[in-house]
Amino acid sequence: MSSYEESKDEPASPAVPASENQELSQESAQDLPQSTKVSVGPGKIVLLVLGVCLFVVMIGGIVFDYQAACIKKYESPDGRYTVQVLAYPKLFAGPAQGGGPGKLRLVTRDGRPLDQVPISNVDKVPPLRWQANQVNIDGLAVFELPADESRAVAK
Repeated sequence: MSSYEESKDEPASPAVPASENQELSQESAQDLPQSTKVSVGPGKIVLLVLGVCLFVVMIGGIVFDYQAACIKKYESPDGRYTVQVLAYPKLFAGPAQGGGPGKLRLVTRDGRPLDQVPISNVDKVPPLRWQANQVNIDGLAVFELPADESRAVAK
């Protein structure tokens, strides 16, 4: 193959010195419309960092809440509902520290959650009073039980 045929296959690149090439790129950047230039100011960076921090805290809260373990159960007289006492994991547990925060959750017989409330100390749950349409936990919560049509017809 001759040198003419080789150059025919490859596109010819203009021989531009490096200093002129830099000047051309600066001129072409100045010719761009303002909307295509990307500018990231300090305000946008702060908002981005705050958004990422908020996302991490939300995910951490969901994971922490998911790790609550059931430590006590109180079953209704008819066996259809249960109030569970759930304790959050202790991050720093010391000797004789006692119960920590948690939540009370009303669930059905098959484990479907109906309602829940936070509590400050899982060791100090007051007595529960089961009634026909609600569960009263003295000073903490009143859980309304769902209406049951089959139970009303049976009476």
